[in-house]
This record gives sequence, C-alpha cells and structure tokens, in this order.
Amino acid sequence: MRLISTRAIPRPIRRAWLKKQIEKKWQQDVRYLPLKDEHRDLYDIIHRFTWKETKTFPDLVSPRSINDKMQWLKLFDQTRNKIFCSDKIRVRDYVERTVGPFNVPQLYQTVRRFSEIEFSTLPPHFVIKTNHDSGTGILVKDRPTETLIETFRPRLERALANKTFGWDKGEWAYRFIEPRILVEEYLSPQSHDAPPDFKFFCIEGNARFCHYIRDRYTNPKEQVVDLDGNDLGQSLNPEFKLLSDFVKPDNWLKMIEMAESVSREFKFVRVDMYNIDGRIAVGEMTMWPQAGMYRGNGQKVLGELIDFDLTTVRPPILHLLLKQANPVVER
Repeated sequence: MRLISTRAIPRPIRRAWLKKQIEKKWQQDVRYLPLKDEHRDLYDIIHRFTWKETKTFPDLVSPRSINDKMQWLKLFDQTRNKIFCSDKIRVRDYVERTVGPFNVPQLYQTVRRFSEIEFSTLPPHFVIKTNHDSGTGILVKDRPTETLIETFRPRLERALANKTFGWDKGEWAYRFIEPRILVEEYLSPQSHDAPPDFKFFCIEGNARFCHYIRDRYTNPKEQVVDLDGNDLGQSLNPEFKLLSDFVKPDNWLKMIEMAESVSREFKFVRVDMYNIDGRIAVGEMTMWPQAGMYRGNGQKVLGELIDFDLTTVRPPILHLLLKQANPVVER
C-alpha cells in the first residue's frame, strides 16, 4: 500500500496524519485478518517502522515479498521459542540438542559486565559480542593489548545498556532476553575476514534457498542459490557485489540436513551457518531477517519461495509477556 509523501508537512501534523492512516488500515485489515486488540500496539509499531523506511505499509492480507511476510510473522506467529532461539547464548542449547554438541562455535565465556571478561585466559583469536542484538561482533585475530581491550568497552557497554533493541522495528523477542556478553571461538583466524555465511531460509524443517555472503568486512559479496547450488540471480543487499561463481561444499547436503533439523519447530526461520574445512557450525537463528527490510529487489521474487501457511495463526503472547515482573523468558 503506497501513500503520498508527507515530507513537507510539519512533524506534529505528520504524526497525526500517520496515526490516522494506520487506523484506517487497521479497520480494513481487521475485516480479513485474525487481528485482536492484543495485536494493536505491535501492529502500530510495524506500520510506523515500514512507513519510516519505505513510505509504504505492509500487505498483511496477501503478503508476497519477504519483507511483508516477516511483518506477518511478527504479528501472527508469536512463540516463546522465538525468544529462546534469538538469544545467541541459549540458542546453543537448542542446536546441540537437535544436531549435536560440535556444531556450534566453542563458547569461552559469558558475562554480564565488560569488566568481568577474563582476557588473560582467552586464546589469541576469538569473537566477542552481545547476545541480544545485531552488529556488535568484534573479531579479534591476535592477542589484544590492554589498550586495544579498552577500545572494545564503549561499544559493548552501549549494547548491554540497550534493553529495547529491535523494539521500534517490531522485533519483540529481543525485549525478553537478558543482555550479556559472550566470547566464542573465531572459526577462521587465518583469514583476513569473517568466514563465509551460508544463510538458509527454512519453513517448518524445509530449506527453500541459501543466501551466501563472503568477505563481509572487506568487500562484501552475495549470491542466492537454490538447494542444488544453482544461481537464482537475485540480490538481497544492493550494497553487496553480486556473485555468480558459487561452488557447493563437499558436505552441502549435510548443511541442508542440519538447517532443516534445527528449523523444524518454526513456521519460518533463517539458519545462519559456517563451513570451515568441512566443519559445519550454526552461528545464529534469525526469526525476522533484516527486520523484514531487505533493500534488494530479490526480496520480492524470493518471497514467493517463503510459502508458509498463512491460514494457521498463533494467539498473541506479547501482551502477556509485558505484564510479567521479570521479562526475561525461560524456555
């Protein structure tokens, strides 16, 4: 749904106008969707987010793109398991129970404060990040000096202090994760960049395609391939160079098998994996990739492959979680 531009209108008037447009769309959507009063706050957040980013509202009645389907999932597929598996620490338990203990990066330390990290006990190479957000990862390739360690502190402490990461995008699950720092194995310390990402888009235990990313921190490149490794010719990030030379790893079928095993409990999830010299490791499980705001035109075409059942919905739980005295959710 595309609306007229409001850029020239004063901000208070724009806000009132946007509120009115969202209310109008709610009245339309409630006729066709199982929307309840308990959905309303999240519905408004999602619509303000998509309007801010694209000056459009999502099509929730007949979503076809990846982006619109991610907004649908935020509203109609709320489960506690999404919270558990969005936590970069606790998701390890889920993965280990499902596919075995050697299929996640080794965990060295978890702490609640930066000052608690015991750097002297760490190997020369490691990754340090927080468990409840995105984009805070720091790759450490050589044993850091005290001066370098102090440069990590502001970034990580800011992340720990952010208790509402993703909330303004409708990514409600992060709100219920206790912020912590984790230090884990650096899977490819010989490389000058992070290891290549294999991101499998899965529906209830069935992989649909893989978004392959390499050279993320130097000269990022991407390619979307089907389960036979064939190039689909689509871009999800226009800032990345588009590749066409993907080569399936020797254990490609094993990667697909693992992605499908860990995704079985979810209507949709993206399983983010690495493959280092034949060792497969699950890095994260992502419930709403890019918060449902992919910029590449491929998200419209590839959305047709994200063909989960739109007729089955779960009752909302967000309003119940917000009433709890301790918002951190256990599995």
